[in-house]
Amino acid sequence: MYFHGVPGSRLSRLLPGVLAAPRGGRVIAIDGPGSGLSDPQRGRRLIDWPHDVAALAALGLGRFAILGYSGGGPYALACAYAMPSASSGPRW
Repeated sequence: MYFHGVPGSRLSRLLPGVLAAPRGGRVIAIDGPGSGLSDPQRGRRLIDWPHDVAALAALGLGRFAILGYSGGGPYALACAYAMPSASSGPRW
């Protein structure tokens, strides 16, 4: 999963997609809150992001990796904190 920088949106996934495709991978880019087609959410905290990622992964992704670029870096770190591995489960 790719978390875009600021400013940006899910449409900035081109470079990660070009790098992943030859290796059999795919890139799923998610608009951050208030970016692209995503509505801003009052009272939302950074640690709420891993819930969204977990819900998306539960749709059948199985194993996945995370890449956060620029402003997407804190979102990637929130996921690393809340979901350190599939075997240990979330920390929220």
